[in-house]
Amino acid sequence: MVADLNKKGYPVTLWVHPFFSLESESFQEAFRHGYAVMSRGSANPSLMKWWNGDMAAVLDVSNPAAVLWFQKKLTHLQEKYNISSFKFDAGEALFVPNAPNVFGHMISTNEYATNYAEMAYNVDPVNRRQEVRIGWRSQRLPIITRLMDRLSTWDEKGGLRSLIPSTLTFSVIGYPFVLPDMIGGNAYADLETFARGANPDRELYIRWLQLSALLPVVQFSVVPWVYDDEVVAITKKCLAIREQYVSRILQLAQECVETGNPIIRPLWWVAPLDEQALVTGDEFLVGDDLLVAPIVVEGARKRDIYLPKGQWRDMLRGEAIDGPMFLRDYAVAIDELAHFERITS
Repeated sequence: MVADLNKKGYPVTLWVHPFFSLESESFQEAFRHGYAVMSRGSANPSLMKWWNGDMAAVLDVSNPAAVLWFQKKLTHLQEKYNISSFKFDAGEALFVPNAPNVFGHMISTNEYATNYAEMAYNVDPVNRRQEVRIGWRSQRLPIITRLMDRLSTWDEKGGLRSLIPSTLTFSVIGYPFVLPDMIGGNAYADLETFARGANPDRELYIRWLQLSALLPVVQFSVVPWVYDDEVVAITKKCLAIREQYVSRILQLAQECVETGNPIIRPLWWVAPLDEQALVTGDEFLVGDDLLVAPIVVEGARKRDIYLPKGQWRDMLRGEAIDGPMFLRDYAVAIDELAHFERITS
């Protein structure tokens, strides 16, 4: 399967995590060599429940020998099956057992996340296609950092309206290569829905796609053709918009390495004394000169849009607009993404 995908031009990444199932050969090997987090005052690994509900041991990423052992296993997969890179899931402090006995001294269990991200980076320091969902004092690593799982809902607590505030927070605290989770969310609002294998709401999927189109990374897990031809057409339209700005996103990525300026910026980045820019949380900037104002409310076909100081080109209507300006009840059809290019400051 990997070979077939490679022939079509697709690099393949694999999903990995730091847990050892107690029935696995890797657990037995890790136990023999002391590569798992141990229980304090015990000769046994510290066990915890992981996602499938079974008990598991956890890789001790503070142990250089354990990290090297784990990396060699991943390298073997890369060499034998032509695997490009890896999606490193988990790694948060909450998965470190209480009172852990680890090889290296940790002043805080948050250091587990730092070491885990370091290990993830060192697996693919050239192509840098790997991904983590953790960060703690690891801003120096040029690595894709995913938001925690998003729910397939419209709300601001974990659904669509949480994406822009969360992405902006990641960006300004030093994690610019942000991945806003899969388009449409995790496809479940509750376990019952998830068990049925239900897809995200159609309209939610479309608006999520539009919001994500100009962020640094786009992830499809639910594919557009499970809906209908219109959703496929809207997807192609969004990706065509993205294609227009890919070179700019890459340029901004290089800039952020050199200056620390994020790729995705809040409006106050270009208007720090503008009170309205300070409180606008449902728009964002790509660099200083591209403003994106997606629809994030269910059923909405219009929205208010705030443009800071400067002259802006409305990329949907072709008009030039002088800011600061509130565009009240700006019409946005189901297949449209409102975005504006700065003409002059």
